[in-house]
Amino acid sequence: MSDADIHPAIAVIQARMSSTRLPGKAALDMGGAPMLGRLLERLDGLPPEYGRIVATSETAADDFIANTAQDAGWQVIRGPLDDVLSRFALSLDRHPARYVVRVTGDNPFTDPAALAAMVEIAEAHGADYVHAPGLPVGAAAEVFSAACLKRCAQEATSDYDREHINGYLYDNKDKFSIIAHQDDEGCVAREVRLTVDTPEDYAFVQELYGALDGDMATPHTAVVSAAQALAQKRAQQAAQKMARKLTQELSHG
Repeated sequence: MSDADIHPAIAVIQARMSSTRLPGKAALDMGGAPMLGRLLERLDGLPPEYGRIVATSETAADDFIANTAQDAGWQVIRGPLDDVLSRFALSLDRHPARYVVRVTGDNPFTDPAALAAMVEIAEAHGADYVHAPGLPVGAAAEVFSAACLKRCAQEATSDYDREHINGYLYDNKDKFSIIAHQDDEGCVAREVRLTVDTPEDYAFVQELYGALDGDMATPHTAVVSAAQALAQKRAQQAAQKMARKLTQELSHG
């Protein structure tokens, strides 16, 4: 295989319908399309030379995920439900690349510019793994070198490490070159939550999508600003509701 046949990076989205906290969240509506579809739309902002893969399970329940990905022009890899690491290794085997970008399907506002910057950092420093701990939860992802991911897939044995693909790496930091990327512009509002794990998270991102006029290409800083404004508005509304409740209780006391 020549270098021309190898992607500089592949973006691999892990997704399944059987979430324990919010089952079926990949199919939840965001402005007339499933949440997974909105994530795929946002990741249109990735460099065109990147491979695009959705890695889901072989179970019939995840046919929806596979169909949504294929309809959006993404490649689909299917593997074991709980052995997520094997799905990533299979993605790399079938779509060779120098780096693998891990994205989770419950983060519809993942920042494609941050992902590309992390790949560039990994390339520049020859790093095995790059993450961005300063970005809001649900905005970032992780970058593995191909060699790093293959080693994790070969050496990880516990169920936890197979399901959470970075577990083996974090337990064996001495074996890998790790960079924690801090982007002064992008690493803002760490308290903002853009992931979807609960019904409350879902309600928030639905409202945020509306506040952005449905533009999934909105730059990360603008997304964060809108999320901050929305969180502040919700806090004020909650405080006003509490004040009214206390006033009513006192008036009837």
